[in-house]
Amino acid sequence: LSTAVATLAKRYICGENLSEATKSIEKLRRDRFAFTMDLLGEAVISEVEAGEYLNRYIAMMEDLSGKAKAWGLIDQIDKADGEELKRVQVSVKLSAFYSQFDPLDPVKTTEKVSEPARILLRKAQALGCGIHFDMEQYEFKSLTLQILKQVLMEPEFRDRTDVGITLQGYLRDSEQDLCDLVEWTKLRGKPVTVRLVKGAYWDRETIRSYQQGWALPVFSDKVSTDANYERLIQILLENHQYLYAAIGSHNARSLAKAIAIVQTLNIPSRAFETQCLYGMGDKFAKAIADMGYRVRVYCPFGDLIPGMSYLIRRLLENTANSSFLRISGEGVDVGKLIAAPAMTERDANYNGAPALNIFDGFVNSSDRDYAINEERETTQTALQQVRRQLGKTYLPIINGQAVQTDNYVESVNPANSSQVVGKIGLASIEQAESAVQVAKNAFSSWKKLSAKERGDILRKAADIMEEKREELVAWICWEVAKPIREGDGEVSEAIDFCRYYAKEMERLESGVQRNLPGEDNTYIYQPRGVVVVISPWNFPFAIALGMSVAAIAAGNTVILKPAEQSSVIGAKIAEVLQVAGLPTGVFTYLPAKGSTVGSHLVKHPDVHLIAFTGSQQVGCQIVTEASILRPKQKHMKRVIAEMGGKNGIIIDESADLDQAVVGVMNSAFGFAGQKCSACSRAIVLAPVYDNFLERLVEATRSLKVGEAHLPDTKFSAVIDGAAQQNI
Repeated sequence: LSTAVATLAKRYICGENLSEATKSIEKLRRDRFAFTMDLLGEAVISEVEAGEYLNRYIAMMEDLSGKAKAWGLIDQIDKADGEELKRVQVSVKLSAFYSQFDPLDPVKTTEKVSEPARILLRKAQALGCGIHFDMEQYEFKSLTLQILKQVLMEPEFRDRTDVGITLQGYLRDSEQDLCDLVEWTKLRGKPVTVRLVKGAYWDRETIRSYQQGWALPVFSDKVSTDANYERLIQILLENHQYLYAAIGSHNARSLAKAIAIVQTLNIPSRAFETQCLYGMGDKFAKAIADMGYRVRVYCPFGDLIPGMSYLIRRLLENTANSSFLRISGEGVDVGKLIAAPAMTERDANYNGAPALNIFDGFVNSSDRDYAINEERETTQTALQQVRRQLGKTYLPIINGQAVQTDNYVESVNPANSSQVVGKIGLASIEQAESAVQVAKNAFSSWKKLSAKERGDILRKAADIMEEKREELVAWICWEVAKPIREGDGEVSEAIDFCRYYAKEMERLESGVQRNLPGEDNTYIYQPRGVVVVISPWNFPFAIALGMSVAAIAAGNTVILKPAEQSSVIGAKIAEVLQVAGLPTGVFTYLPAKGSTVGSHLVKHPDVHLIAFTGSQQVGCQIVTEASILRPKQKHMKRVIAEMGGKNGIIIDESADLDQAVVGVMNSAFGFAGQKCSACSRAIVLAPVYDNFLERLVEATRSLKVGEAHLPDTKFSAVIDGAAQQNI
């Protein structure tokens, strides 16, 4: 197997080191092919690796530019319209210059990426090399284009014509991007090259869109991509005075169309070349070179294991049922093979609707896509709007009314203890007694409603949360210092809880038949009564609301005692349920001390069930207290206790360390490691231990520590001083 993989790799990767790669590109030049070099390697997951990536490219350019002096001039690939072209060209990825490249934080990303790009451009000019910037996943596309336009408009680089940008034809917005580039180069005054490819991440983009419930950024059908690609070729070549075209394709029809347009418009040789991948479409490339056109081969080189993802993409491309290279070798009728591609009906009529991953009729709520500028701006606006609302007073809500209390506590921003998020009125034991009585009285009518009637209210609550998503994310961010993206995911989870529990209770309401000969048995679910929910601060919205609405959907009434550190968020839950139309008394918001009022509720004879998420110590204490039959108590209490645990991750020697390191880091340090699912042990096999540990340390060191509302923050403040002392 290893031999077979190595053989395949040598077909598509031009060498494992620069010495081997140099031999490959020198052979290409002898065959009248130009080249562009791509450095394969591990994903950049730390700033140390980002620096190494830049240095390796500089070293590669220095080495190749020195060797290029001995290469003879080949007019077909080294000259065009009297201009001598750069013999050495390298292809780079902007995201490799900054390990925290993130569209959520365009300002810091632009700042961190632009300077290495400038350094590389200066070095390339000094050495006589060309630079081409690759395009990667869709979420990076807009920011990549924005950064390149900004840097290449700077006076130092504005006259450079030895620079290239990549566009992907499978993207639905690629035509708009191309037209924008045309207008930009008109303003710039000097052309750049556009490498037009179809795109190599279709599977990833499609799967991610279905997983997240986002609009599909790519065409669904390959024939639609082909049709769009030909449209882009036409636009690009018609604007050859502004943009030089590099047509990267292995499709004979696409290449033939490009050449036909070149001949029809009499396009200068400087403004046109074709490109192919090393080891693919060799016969097409030779045929085009024999026609006198410039052909450039994209030459990746590097170690096999880090380059495995590139190799897999090439294998998928060659073996796909729709691959032109595969079909052309299967004896398909030539007329059919070169027929003009037409956009399919579903792609032509696509209206931007989200791709829905429907499982058993249930659709998850979609997180925000922060690659979209409007969604970033909406979130930032909400953060500032909520900031202006901080410091208000929040009282217990019993029987639909806010009640005054004698004791208050301030909930503060963990990242800034002087910033009061809210002043919380703490309920007394007497008020807890009143809350239980209200919930008990409301139970008799609430339990009689059908599951659908109860579910409709919860679905309304879910809709309200969708509308108020950014505001709710902001409250989570300010009160418990949860970073923006994690807060957004928590709101999605809360929305899902409302819709899922509503749907499940409707399914369960009809009961389950367990019939035997001579017997008719129906197993049915009945509401139990008053439920006390004691929720944690680490998922202050999703878990608090999830435990509450599960009980409500089942026909119970609920008293929510939120964690003291997240009581403002508990009040926001009460607001949502009230607006959704939940009857008075069905839900009670009762902020209070856990050691007094919380304990009293657990022991109360009229409480039927306690749902708790928190520490093992408190959870076990609740189980013990709830097991005691109190005076006047006519039922056994139930306890649902989700307590803290340990999450261990095993890293095998065959693991992809790019994924393993990032996975462990995100698990261990997401929300400052304060989740019960946080990785607390990594068990790593000896052969990869040193490499894994070194990369994990540097990747973690590269995380930005800061206030949660800042878009570049990856590691926020822990919840309070006590938590800090326990680290």
